[in-house]
Amino acid sequence: MKKTNEQTQKLDHYGNCPVCGKSWDGGEIFDTMRSYDAYDNLSDFELYEMIRKCYSPPYKWSRLLAMEDPEKYDGVWEYHCPDCGAVFPSEVKKLKS
Repeated sequence: MKKTNEQTQKLDHYGNCPVCGKSWDGGEIFDTMRSYDAYDNLSDFELYEMIRKCYSPPYKWSRLLAMEDPEKYDGVWEYHCPDCGAVFPSEVKKLKS
């Protein structure tokens, strides 16, 4: 697994991997949910309102993998690129290292 520089800038969870260049943008949450039969009973407006209440802007999925290490911290410890496996430290990991 590739390790990246510990001084990596704050990651854009919807941008591109700085190592392999692949996009981490997983698409719009609305488009994914609209494709499920479970939401057929909601109008587009109702679905947008539900997403607005349950998720944060920019209302997209990120393909970036958030990894926890319960022995070190109760939360995200580092991020992994799903395409090349590059590892990026979380802000917490940078502070505790």
